[in-house]
Amino acid sequence: MRRRTFFMEEVFRTMKQDKKMIVLFLTPAVLTFCIMFLYPVSRTVIMSLFSVKNVTDPVSSWQFVGLQNFIDTISNVVLSAFHVKYPAYLAGGWCCNTLDQLAVCGNPDKWD
Repeated sequence: MRRRTFFMEEVFRTMKQDKKMIVLFLTPAVLTFCIMFLYPVSRTVIMSLFSVKNVTDPVSSWQFVGLQNFIDTISNVVLSAFHVKYPAYLAGGWCCNTLDQLAVCGNPDKWD
């Protein structure tokens, strides 16, 4: 019985070392992800609440407008015209996709 306990202790010790190595190797990837993805996304969300003339403007020149940028976008005439045409775009895309699938599935030579 002692031999089995010693073996299990050795297995658990190895698993703890493996977890340390996993953390050691994942840390640079997680940090890189945070720098490359989360920072630009959070900055964009913050910038959307301000009136910014240029992306490179200093933060001191930003003017807080709150949700007014979103309200202006929703009430834009061009965007509202797109909402009228959206069902036609959706139906056209569905038709093209369906025809493409029928063409591929109907021809066994293209199944590879």
